[in-house]
Amino acid sequence: MDTAQILKIQQELARRTLENPAQRHKRLYRLVCDAGWLRAGLDAVFANKGSHTSGLDGITKQHVDGRQRGRERLVEQLHEKLLTDEYRPQPVKRIYIPKTNGKLRPLGIATLQDRVVQATLKMVLEPIYESVFHPFSWGFRPLRSTHHALSALRRGPADPRMGFKWIIEGDIAACFDEIDHRLLRRFLKKRIQDPQILDLVTRMLRCGIWEQGQVSYPLTGTAQGSVVSPLLANVFLHEFDDWYVRTYRLRPEWEHLAPSSLQYRRKKDIGGTLMLTRYADDWVALWNGSRDRAEEIKAEIKAFLVNELKLRLSEEKTLITHIDDGFQFLGYQLQGDKRWSDGQWCLFSRVPQKAIRRFRDAIKAITQNTFTDEVAAFTALSGLIRGWGNYYAYAADSRLMDSLDAFIYQEVWKYCLHKSGGRAKLAYSRYTLPRHLREIGYFQVGLVLGEQVMRLPRLSSIPRKSLKLGYPPPAYSLPGRDYTLPYPGTTDEQWWDRHIWGGQEGKRIGQRRLAVQVLARDATCQICHERPATEVHHDPPWRELPKHNPKTALGVCSDCHRQTLQRVVMSEGELR
Repeated sequence: MDTAQILKIQQELARRTLENPAQRHKRLYRLVCDAGWLRAGLDAVFANKGSHTSGLDGITKQHVDGRQRGRERLVEQLHEKLLTDEYRPQPVKRIYIPKTNGKLRPLGIATLQDRVVQATLKMVLEPIYESVFHPFSWGFRPLRSTHHALSALRRGPADPRMGFKWIIEGDIAACFDEIDHRLLRRFLKKRIQDPQILDLVTRMLRCGIWEQGQVSYPLTGTAQGSVVSPLLANVFLHEFDDWYVRTYRLRPEWEHLAPSSLQYRRKKDIGGTLMLTRYADDWVALWNGSRDRAEEIKAEIKAFLVNELKLRLSEEKTLITHIDDGFQFLGYQLQGDKRWSDGQWCLFSRVPQKAIRRFRDAIKAITQNTFTDEVAAFTALSGLIRGWGNYYAYAADSRLMDSLDAFIYQEVWKYCLHKSGGRAKLAYSRYTLPRHLREIGYFQVGLVLGEQVMRLPRLSSIPRKSLKLGYPPPAYSLPGRDYTLPYPGTTDEQWWDRHIWGGQEGKRIGQRRLAVQVLARDATCQICHERPATEVHHDPPWRELPKHNPKTALGVCSDCHRQTLQRVVMSEGELR
């Protein structure tokens, strides 16, 4: 089955669900078993940078591509195992990464084979559930981001007739770790009538967690970091969204009322209007009634989560505040105030002081590691500046960006001065770009490596944006769609984890510098001499090199690199 047929089937699943949201779909397992769907799932997994990280079996993308017909053989094996019902997911490897608040976030890394099956399963289930999810749910969904959620949250207070003044901030404690497997299966049964699909999901949830040499089999939780985990979490929390709609938004006895009469009826029956905005397990509700009624609503939400979903609210993060006092949501500080220009009240979005301190600490963490190779340091700085600047481009003012630019230049110059042994003239000649290589919007400090120039962008050069985003189109009903698995919107924690600096770039100092130097030297592939060089091939292998030597590496294209690795495998045996 080719990509065009997969797109057509996904569109048909979405259309049927939109026409009849209560329909239970059958014969879905045959799609997961199909070789074409598995091949599309494999391509989606291999396109992710996480494919270079191994699970419990130690297999990565390099191992698969290093074997002759590695990808086809993997698809054939999974196709046969799924058809004969012999497929059993392996336990996920648990690791911990630092969170922004100093705590550790547990991640479960599945094997490459299991990730391919999860991606294929997501391709089948996502068109169905994207057609029934409510528009105020924004977390980990295709074509939706944190900025969409923030924009939707600001629409309510922008209307002075609504009079929203109380904020109920909610956070579900350890949501991913406390999702009950039996409840999730029951919720999936509402729209899935294929028992093989339900059994496959159950096996994925109960495959086990490997940690410090021991395997445990919990009855709750979905592994954070897996491909299908965000979708399953949204399916579970969709029950909370449904309860909110039928309790506070549109009760059954209100269905005959016109939209203009709903607000009056809500005011009469429940004391006001409640507007919910949810991003995964974080949610915010705006309320235009009394403070006492807001406390009652908070208690009702807490009771529903405990009794119906077996989830609990985080007491320290679930608060009721006045809109003029401000609140934080998705890394932004939102606060009601009057504009100085016309005195009109509006909801302002600003950068929290905590986010500014985190950014400054991250800059210092990079520049204080003066033993690190400068190519790796400048690369990390560039990614950090762009990621932070683009995320807060909707809130930060020019004065803040200018002050942070001054701080960045001061820290980078200290780093360059230390790398030059404290000699200012040497640091200026080594790290200051010549006039003809300087560009507007970048600092004057940088690196020149052959024909490549590494520059550091200024935060003040990133364009400011208005937080007025429209609702995104349906992901699986777009005309001309050419992707089988849409990329979900990013969160601040995702880009922060991607750009956070651990002090080194790989296990060897200068690994990134060697790759940059080789690609700057070899513009075209040194094997076929036709296509441009995009990868670096090491001979002897990189893992066997005691030192970094550009003379032992070649710039090659991806096809020639794969063929070269296959020849090495055929002469030396299977990669381990």
